Amino acid sequence: MKMAFFRPNKLNEMMNEIFQTKNTSNYCEVEYSEKLETDAILTYSEDGRLVSEQPLTDALSAISNALNIPVTKYDVIEVGDFGDGFAFFA
Repeated sequence: MKMAFFRPNKLNEMMNEIFQTKNTSNYCEVEYSEKLETDAILTYSEDGRLVSEQPLTDALSAISNALNIPVTKYDVIEVGDFGDGFAFFA
């Protein structure tokens, strides 16, 4: 079993690269969505207005491609000095 661990800020950077929002005025953040009741990729406009919410599980295929491993699931875990973050498992 393989695991990739990302602190929230690094995961946000990766999501922005995956969804290619760095070249636009929109940006992504991974947070808990009250509306969806799960971890989600929230896309915001430049003025901070919420544009869309997508469950993080819907992005596992895109994350797999970015990491070059077949991600099948994820969990939020605490890793020693690194603190809380997202662990993706293959």
